[in-house]
Formats: sequence, structure tokens, C-alpha cells
Amino acid sequence: MVLRYICSKCGYVLYEFRKDKEDYRGILEPQEVAALYKGVCPNCFKKLETNVTIDKVRIKPRGGYR
Repeated sequence: MVLRYICSKCGYVLYEFRKDKEDYRGILEPQEVAALYKGVCPNCFKKLETNVTIDKVRIKPRGGYR
């Protein structure tokens, strides 16, 4: 399982969690990811959203699946 937080403006990967690598912090919440970057995307400087609702979440299948 891979979980990625991606900037909605430029597509920069802000955070990636891979189950196979077992991150000691676990899965971070959007507020925690934003705090890592002081609330701004390091690539395009867009303000990061922290109040993410389910309608803003996109689930994509892994490559090769159709």
C-alpha cells in the first residue's frame, strides 16, 4: 500500500507512506504534513490545505491495473 500527499497545484509529492517500509511515525494526517513544510508547498509555494474532506480525496489504482 502506498499513500501519497500531493500538492494540488504542481503535483509535488509532499509525503509518501509505504506499508512495506513501515514508517516509524505511521501515516501522517494532512495537518502534520502541512506542518512539515510550514504550510507551504516547497515546489510552487501554494498554501497547503489542512481541512481535507472526503470529496477532495482521489484514489488511483497502481500502474498496470485497468
